[in-house]
Amino acid sequence: DYLLSINFQNITHPDDLTLDLQQLDSLAQGNIPFYQLEKRYLTASENYIWILLSVSLVREDNGDVKYYIAQIQSIDERKKMEMELKNQKEALHEANIILERMATEDTLTEIANRRKFMLWFESEMARLERHPVPISVALADIDFFKSYNDDYGHQEGDFALKSIAKKLSHTLRGQDKIARFGGEEFILLFLETDEKGCLLVCEKLRKSVESLSTLKRTVTISIGGVTYYPKEGVIVHFDDLLKVADSKLYEAKRSGRNQVKVVNLAVYQD
Repeated sequence: DYLLSINFQNITHPDDLTLDLQQLDSLAQGNIPFYQLEKRYLTASENYIWILLSVSLVREDNGDVKYYIAQIQSIDERKKMEMELKNQKEALHEANIILERMATEDTLTEIANRRKFMLWFESEMARLERHPVPISVALADIDFFKSYNDDYGHQEGDFALKSIAKKLSHTLRGQDKIARFGGEEFILLFLETDEKGCLLVCEKLRKSVESLSTLKRTVTISIGGVTYYPKEGVIVHFDDLLKVADSKLYEAKRSGRNQVKVVNLAVYQD
């Protein structure tokens, strides 16, 4: 009696009803010979279960619909397993993202770490073999950072590091890369940037840090940069560029700090 008092609309999940009615209409219009649909039905215990619905029809001699034939097969267990598997895959994907971030992101400053920078550098060097354009590498070091920590404590020092990392990241051009290289030192990769361009962007970065007003006192950085012009048959390694950038950074520090020193790698090698 209960079953005869209801229709399929009463027990179909609201999210599944529109598609079911569309398919039923297409069947009645003769556009399709039958249809199958995975949908949810409400049971007598007020729980929805997944079912596979197969629907066809029988017509009168004049073509009118005489009655529909519906076969209902429970696929609830399979759907639950599919959903569980989907949830597991999503959880695994999220875990992999977290692991990737842990492996390539500096936990304090939330910018890339040295490992990530090396991946960027190796990728760019491979690209230079196909499309030779100048690139520049720079090292930026916070001036007198030890005294900042001594004066204001490590918590303020950490805040300063994060603030400077954020300022540098926001000041960079879209194609540039930055990573924390260790301690209070940052390393930068300027793509398709010659010596003059390296100097300009480094000066912009230096001024942006000097203008920070959220720290306990004015903080400055010194930057040493090197530009490499690819030459056919010449292989340049990361350590070659790092050594030169580090020497220019030392020169900037020795010259009074809060300065930028940039050199062409070829000139330096000569």
